[in-house]
Amino acid sequence: MSSLKIIFPDEKKMKLKKLDKIKDALNKIYSKKIGDAEIENLSELLGKLQGYLVVADRDNLKEYYTHFRQLDFLSIFNNFIEKNIEKITFLILEMMSFLTTNIKNKDILEYIYKQKFPTNIQGINMNIIDKLISLDTKKNEGFLTFQINFIKSLTLKMNIETLNYFYDCNINQFPILTKTLSLYNYKDPLIRNVGKAIFLAIIKIENQNLKEFLISFPINLYYSNIIFQLKNAIVSLSLVDLGDNDGSKAFNKLEKEHDIIIDIIFY
Repeated sequence: MSSLKIIFPDEKKMKLKKLDKIKDALNKIYSKKIGDAEIENLSELLGKLQGYLVVADRDNLKEYYTHFRQLDFLSIFNNFIEKNIEKITFLILEMMSFLTTNIKNKDILEYIYKQKFPTNIQGINMNIIDKLISLDTKKNEGFLTFQINFIKSLTLKMNIETLNYFYDCNINQFPILTKTLSLYNYKDPLIRNVGKAIFLAIIKIENQNLKEFLISFPINLYYSNIIFQLKNAIVSLSLVDLGDNDGSKAFNKLEKEHDIIIDIIFY
């Protein structure tokens, strides 16, 4: 996976019209048949856009954020996501991760959180972050790792005020949580542990609708899965052959199974 590189502008030559040129260039790429050259060009343009937004955030140049909203860059990003090209989607995911974790301007963050787009599920619209998080990336572990860590960074900062941007209590839709719980039994223990951290961060939020959602179907099935994990861990512990000729090997396996049980109980 390629990574976006911030391209800082010459601050003496910074102009709002530069954002217009970036938008036009992005639309030009969108209208073409996408190949490696177009993806490389897209990466460079997003890097330049990041550079402008970093300087605008640092120097409190609010007019750049106003212009960013007026040009509706999020709709352009959404159009690229709809192309369903993994490399492009990953670049957009990196861009949104950068914006939500590094930019402090509240207006631009509200613009990101509040603007919603149609989805493949009839009648359900999502903001661009939820759309990116809902993508099935299990076949690409690098993409999935970035995606789940992005979710973690969002939820660690989530509170009562920002919860409503991601959890719609009217239709009981919480894509961040749904994605996280789908990884409860993922093969990579690091991803499973990040998933646990995300869930723990979410359940700490004091919101009555959220509490009711967490104990309702199908979310409540997650707790059964934890019990099944504990049961399986206990069975595995009981099957350790202590009569193994290599005593140290048997003890190490016993210790490992014991630690798994303790970890599940503490969780």
